[in-house]
Order: sequence, then structure tokens, then C-alpha cells
Amino acid sequence: MPLYVYLRESFHLPYKKYQLPKPMMVMIEGGKHAFNSTDLQEYLISLVGRKTIKDSVRCGAEIYLALKKVLKENGFDANVGNEGAFAPAGLKDNEAPWQLILQAIKNAGYEVGRDVMLSADPAVSEIFSNGKYRLTKDGLNLSSRQLIDYFKKWIEKYPFLSL
Repeated sequence: MPLYVYLRESFHLPYKKYQLPKPMMVMIEGGKHAFNSTDLQEYLISLVGRKTIKDSVRCGAEIYLALKKVLKENGFDANVGNEGAFAPAGLKDNEAPWQLILQAIKNAGYEVGRDVMLSADPAVSEIFSNGKYRLTKDGLNLSSRQLIDYFKKWIEKYPFLSL
């Protein structure tokens, strides 16, 4: 039995038209993937508004290239990290990538919330030490509850699909 059939039957999911998941693309990376960028690992876009995988990939590539221009216009280098996303040094804090990515989405001619949403894989286990989450870019040492509140502010401020 194919896995997708097993999951649908096991969890009593409605049988609708089968479709591939929508892709996510890493735009800016930091943490252990990129030296001197951000404390958090992956800042992604989720390509939710395209009907085909071809259109999704094209949309993501256009945003990626627009981000390269946005980075250069704002005085950042366009070096890439371990996974091919941009890894700009000198960002003021861990939230700064979202502003750059949102500008790139707009410059590429797409609408946030309709065509593209934001996603993150912060890899917080990488910043955990001695019972605290260390966000050196922000000058913070947070408890688990405080880290949740930190991310809640992002969710309230930006159009997130996944965090």
C-alpha cells in the first residue's frame, strides 16, 4: 500500500484530488549553516499560490534573484551558505531577514499571503545551552516560554505558514 493511501486511511483524511505538497525554498540561512549571518538556521518562503510545480519553482527562483538585488541594494553581500541560500553578514538582528525577503517578494511581483507565505526552520536545538536559548544577534538568553513568545511576535507580524 502506498504511504499516502495508508496515511489517509489511518487518519481518516478526506479523499480529495491527490496533489504534490507545495514547495518551500530557503532564502536566507544562518546558524550553523552560515558564519556571521543569523542565530537561526533557515528563513524560507512557501510557494502556496502556484498551480503547478513548474510555476512554483519559477516563482521561487524569481524571488531568490530579487532577494540578491535587495541584499546588494542594502549593502549586504550575496554570499551563500551551506545549502545555497544567501548568508549575509552584518544583519542587525534575527528578524531582519524577513524584511529583506518581503521586499524581494514584492519586487518580484508576487503578493505575500496569496502567492507566497513565510516559513522558518530556526533549528533552536543548535542555540540551546545551559537551559537557555541564546540569540546573540538580539542579545537575548531566553527560557522555553520566552522563546515561544519571541516567535509569537513574528507570527502576529508576518504571514507565516510554518514555524
